Amino acid sequence: KKMKETFLRLKERLSKQMGKEDYYPEEISDDYVEIDANTVIAAQTGISGSTKVGKHVIIAGQVGTVGHIEIGDNAILGAKSGISKNVPAGEMWFGYPAMKIMKQKKIEAYLRRLPEMSKKVNKLIKQLEKLEDKLNLIGGEDER
Repeated sequence: KKMKETFLRLKERLSKQMGKEDYYPEEISDDYVEIDANTVIAAQTGISGSTKVGKHVIIAGQVGTVGHIEIGDNAILGAKSGISKNVPAGEMWFGYPAMKIMKQKKIEAYLRRLPEMSKKVNKLIKQLEKLEDKLNLIGGEDER
């Protein structure tokens, strides 16, 4: 509420400085960001309209959020994260798109192993093809 009142006073002052007397407070939108007490926000962070940020939240650098979401108390958002949905209180989220940090770490671990896993899968496919060929030969002999 205080933020909205401050915004209204600033808009009125700017309107007077610009020589506009047609100031209408009812035109003010309710789409503003709410940031609660003891929240830390690092550089180059973008928080979209009507997002509500709880108490004791840590938002690392280059985090971006969509609008109309809530970030719960004591949440931590890792650097360069893209927040596209509500973050529950006390959770640590990271990544793009952002998700719980442990899930994101598992995904990144699998991504690092992906080339090795791809080689193993290709090797298994070749082994299966050889076995199928052998089975087809055996099956063909039985039919004769």
